[in-house]
Amino acid sequence: MDEVEKLLDSCHALMNYGVDRYKRPQKISLQEEKARQKSREEYLQSQVNMLWRTLPKKEEEKAVAETRRLPV
Repeated sequence: MDEVEKLLDSCHALMNYGVDRYKRPQKISLQEEKARQKSREEYLQSQVNMLWRTLPKKEEEKAVAETRRLPV
């Protein structure tokens, strides 16, 4: 049991001196973060606009409703 503790202690002591194989990306600047946020907002707005374009217009709805009327 003592040998395991010694091994773990030595590993913990050396862990800060090891090779970091995972390179973390650098933090982005405030301007870059704002630019990314703006591009996300523009993309989402374009998706909403695309959905709104698929909806029928009011005039078309009235024309369809008038042709569906039953005789009185």
